[in-house]
Amino acid sequence: HPDLIFEKNEDPFDYQDQEDEVNKIQLGTFVKHTIKDVCNFFGEYIAADNLGLIANSHLAFADQLENGAKNEKCLQLAKMH
Repeated sequence: HPDLIFEKNEDPFDYQDQEDEVNKIQLGTFVKHTIKDVCNFFGEYIAADNLGLIANSHLAFADQLENGAKNEKCLQLAKMH
């Protein structure tokens, strides 16, 4: 089916701002962590584990909305992912 053939490739999403923010926070820091710190991190990670939900939402919106993955809702979800 001709509609399934892409006419061109799109530019990749730019995550540089997020990477710069993470690097700025981590630059030159060294903290000794305890088992309690690791347990707290793991608990927060489990509570905030929304990666699958975000990915599935992005896919559903991209399939339904005009402009697909370029729709503003999809771009916001891509930043969250």
